[in-house]
Amino acid sequence: MSKIKISKYLMKKIREFAHKRINGSESLYKLRGESNVSKMEEDIIIGTMGEYAVYNLLRDLELKCSKPDLKIYTGRKKSFGADLKAYSQLENFEVHVKSQSLKSEKRYGQSYLFQRSDKLVSSPKVED
Repeated sequence: MSKIKISKYLMKKIREFAHKRINGSESLYKLRGESNVSKMEEDIIIGTMGEYAVYNLLRDLELKCSKPDLKIYTGRKKSFGADLKAYSQLENFEVHVKSQSLKSEKRYGQSYLFQRSDKLVSSPKVED
């Protein structure tokens, strides 16, 4: 497992985003059975840090990539689309990022999630 570094400035932005987003997402988390507001905020922070980690990785691979979106959307403006969009000379692709904290990994084990519509799931290929 490799570690990622996030600047203090970016971490501050991520925490502010998580705090603001709780107001719009609290009812959604409660529907999922979560009522602990600090846990909700921690989940948003972990998820956003994951998006920045993947964004940085894609950039390190010299791909053009959209930045993680720190806007707060409400109601019908919320989207369940890709978190990031990356572009290479050969292909454009959408990236859905899911993140897990070390605390969660220790408690439940590593977790992976694939979307049914992902080509990796629907048409896996072995490359030479």
